[in-house]
Amino acid sequence: SLHSLFFEAYTLRSSAFQDSNIGMKRGQINEREMFKQFPQFLEQRGQLQVLWKSCIGMVSWKERAVLATSVDGICVLKASDGIFPALLEIKTRTSPKEKERLRLIQNKFLSFSILSRDFNVIPAANRQQLLHHAAVFDIEHLLFVESTPGRVNHICLIQFPEKLRASYRHVLESTLRR
Repeated sequence: SLHSLFFEAYTLRSSAFQDSNIGMKRGQINEREMFKQFPQFLEQRGQLQVLWKSCIGMVSWKERAVLATSVDGICVLKASDGIFPALLEIKTRTSPKEKERLRLIQNKFLSFSILSRDFNVIPAANRQQLLHHAAVFDIEHLLFVESTPGRVNHICLIQFPEKLRASYRHVLESTLRR
């Protein structure tokens, strides 16, 4: 059954699973530190002030509880043109290939819409996750923090327009109705 497959995957004692588990634990430890560091990085490079931040866990969409997601945090940002909420997703990169990619955008603050070509700077493996977060929370902005152990590499402030968030939720709801 699906249930047994899911739980068997977590009880395997293969070296690949153990390596993955160790990597996840390192990421969790680093992400706690990045949660502390990202406000200073934003202020210095993005001219954004973090007025408030909080870690957050699993949240479901207010209109349909089966649509759920888990983000690393939520914050309130102050920019020159106003104050707005933003979700926070933090990733720790440790492989040599990932670190090489990060060198190209080291110490940068980038701001763009999901609809722009700049969105391609986000690894393909993370793009749908970020859209899913924005759609479930129904929040327009998301901070994507990529880090290496001990330091923030770069931060992207990504805008997810309302129409896109609503369309994504509609597709998910239609799929659930089948």
